Parts: sequence; C-alpha cells; structure tokens
Amino acid sequence: MESSIIILIAVCALSLFIAYKTVPANKYKYIYILSAFAALLLRVVTVLYIYHDRADIFGTDGLLYHREGIRLAQQMADGVPLYALEYKYTWYTAFVGLVYHILGVNRYIISYINIAFTFFSALILFKIALNYKYRFANAAIISLIFLCFPNM
Repeated sequence: MESSIIILIAVCALSLFIAYKTVPANKYKYIYILSAFAALLLRVVTVLYIYHDRADIFGTDGLLYHREGIRLAQQMADGVPLYALEYKYTWYTAFVGLVYHILGVNRYIISYINIAFTFFSALILFKIALNYKYRFANAAIISLIFLCFPNM
C-alpha cells in the first residue's frame, strides 16, 4: 500500500503542476484548478471506497483489464518481450500489464494512473474548447463535467 500512496501523491502533485502551467491566465484560473483538483480527489475517494477489501473481485471492464494485466505481467516475468505479448483487448491492457510488471500488481496504482489520464484529458478538452473560442467559464464547465463523469 505504501507504493500506491507515493503514486497517489505524485499524481496529485503532477496534476496540480500541469494544471497551473497549462490553464491560461484568467480571473477564474485558480477556481477552475481547485474545482478540477476537487474532482480528481472525488475520483480518488471513489476508488478507495469501491476497492476497499474487494479490489480483485469488483468491477466490469476495470476488473477485466486488471485480470488480463496480471496475466500479461506474468508473461513478461516469464521473459516475453513487450512487443510479443499476446493479449485479447486494447493497448490499455498491455499498459496495465507493464505497470504491474514494473510496480507489482496493485489495482490502486493503475486506478490512480487512470485518474491522471482522465485529469490530463480534461485539461486538453479545456484547451480545445478555448481554441474554439469558447469563453473561459464555458470551457471550464465542459471539462469539469467530463472530469466528474463516472468512468472508473
């Protein structure tokens, strides 16, 4: 569990840093960053609640990726190179297997990494909306709705 806490702290710190650097100057910049960070923390709390004492048995797609990731990590432990892995689903499954191979099987860690991907995707969506000349507030609402959408 210690490594997952370190990954969680790193994800939170990196997310705040990237948000601070990428969100353009505006009088609502800090409100947006704090709102996005609150959504990130809500996702973390959701993961902690959902996985508590049942991380290896709960879920639909996430559980499928978790089990396939364990199988792929075992393939890598047996000496199969990354490019030769046999997997059934998307590249994300191979990514999960690689993370499990490097850091050990820990569904919390992969969920925190997934939360980081979602957070960065929300920032990209925010920037795209701004590039399409949406007002700052509208772009923020679009990305915050995306960020709060439950897709664990």
